Amino acid sequence: MQDKKTAGDGTLRREDVSDYISTPNDLGFKSFTNTVLTTLSPADFEAIIINDDKWADLKAQMDADFENELEMFPYEEKKEVQHLGYVNWIERYSITLGNALKKLVRALKISGLDLPRRYNTIYRSELERRFPGGHQRGADIGDGDIRDMLSDLKIVFKDNLAKYILWKRGLQLGRFLLFLIPTAICLILQSQLHDYLKSQVAATMDHFNFTPMPGIFDKWYLPAQELIFFIIAALYLGIVVVMYEYRSKTICNSYNNSQNTSCSKVDKQASLRTNKLANLIFTFRARIDSDQTNLLAANQSKDWPDRAGRWMVLIYWLSRRLEALESYSQIQVWLIRRAHYYYSICGNLLLGLTFLFSTVILVATGMLSRFLMKTGPSDSVLILAFMSLSIFALAYITIRSATGWNTSLRLIQENLGVENWDSAKNVKLHELLAKQVSGDKLFIMQREGWFSGRH
Repeated sequence: MQDKKTAGDGTLRREDVSDYISTPNDLGFKSFTNTVLTTLSPADFEAIIINDDKWADLKAQMDADFENELEMFPYEEKKEVQHLGYVNWIERYSITLGNALKKLVRALKISGLDLPRRYNTIYRSELERRFPGGHQRGADIGDGDIRDMLSDLKIVFKDNLAKYILWKRGLQLGRFLLFLIPTAICLILQSQLHDYLKSQVAATMDHFNFTPMPGIFDKWYLPAQELIFFIIAALYLGIVVVMYEYRSKTICNSYNNSQNTSCSKVDKQASLRTNKLANLIFTFRARIDSDQTNLLAANQSKDWPDRAGRWMVLIYWLSRRLEALESYSQIQVWLIRRAHYYYSICGNLLLGLTFLFSTVILVATGMLSRFLMKTGPSDSVLILAFMSLSIFALAYITIRSATGWNTSLRLIQENLGVENWDSAKNVKLHELLAKQVSGDKLFIMQREGWFSGRH
């Protein structure tokens, strides 16, 4: 399902996305497929509880969490750390540049220390060690599948945001050039058009044996021609702007729909998983007491203490899974927010470069037009009008590209309904454990007759 490649720092990284993510749409934006994640039912866990071999396997998996040794000095990347973070094309070049800078620092002996890992990488690696199962979509126990979906949500968000920024900058430059180039060509050829029309008018007048007053053409026809040219350029500008607005809205809607769809599908599966874990905890809490009656009826009362201990260990582990899933979700959302911050900086830099490039083209076009056209007041006025119209087009398209179709900072928060997820806070494990201990003590006191005054 996923190809993996070891990076230069020894970290195992995914080279492609998982099959949770659909193929890109016509505009290149990705979203999630319709995926249903499954987990074990209460009956499945009961079959494990009553089977010593299956319980030993599950206990070994739980011990990965209970007996996890926290590394106090997690300075360097290690080859045994299997981090499944996908690296897109932007981050791949960033990592390459970062590795080159680290090699330069070591070569120049600026620092003899290696750059430590980021804390979010350390924490994610620790969660993978503590809760390794679940990546096979219900074939094994754990939450690896929903963690993969949360990681893929970050992948989809970053890839779509990068493509959206490139789309916006491309539209900004393309629409401006679409207006500038044809208008500049007409402006440069304006003098030739003027001479052509003048010759045609003279030929027509000669045909009818009409002799106009000297200079009448330059006095009336030339200003009319320039006015018509300016009106046509303004109308053409309006068409270009309307096309830009329509295309920008189409791309923005496609981008938002892809992000919203992905968030909704991840939200649904995360909500189902957390609700399932919470329900399992409450169900198994009741089994501790109900097993007493069932085992007594089956003449297996001696198995009750061990069975109750297994249920209690399982309850505690499920609660820790729920808490770990919350922490992992928080890390992924934080990484999404950080990616949005840095990608927005890159987008703004591209915006400035695009504006600068367009301005250079505009000035060069005006200078070329002034050089190729006849010198005279009317030519200067026409070039000034053309430059003013172009500056208006450039400013409008740049402002709309910068502010009109931005990505909302709250896009993920508004579409990832974490308020519908069950959390460790809602389970209140401390109260469940306290109630169980209190109930057991009360049972002992009633059995020993401490309330009847015998003791």
